[in-house]
Amino acid sequence: MILPRAYLAKVATTTSAGGIIGWWEIRRLYYNVIVIVALVIASVWQVAEKANRGPFGTELWSTLLSGFVLILIPANIWYTGGWVVDLIVKKVLRLASPGFGPWALALGTIFSLLFIGFLFVHFGFPDFTINNGM
Repeated sequence: MILPRAYLAKVATTTSAGGIIGWWEIRRLYYNVIVIVALVIASVWQVAEKANRGPFGTELWSTLLSGFVLILIPANIWYTGGWVVDLIVKKVLRLASPGFGPWALALGTIFSLLFIGFLFVHFGFPDFTINNGM
């Protein structure tokens, strides 16, 4: 298990594809926790805002569900893109750049948090609740 302070630690001097992918995959759980916490905070904030306009019941769960589907899946696809680009930089372009992985991870994490904030502030998320005309 990796300590949170080591989340952005530089890559060891490994040049193998497995070592590069391993560096990224060890950090995926922490990335997902960061994204989930941001998603929960944004969902609670959105539902609380809706509560000012009327009663709510299952909106928090439906907002979380839509957030998980619309954010967490693409976020993990983008995360995988991080180590793909890292492999391209180090294997195809043959650039010795031990700082690229931490830099890309930090930038990707910040982008993910800004993306979540942007979606919630500007668009909100649709409810998947069933309205029976009540």
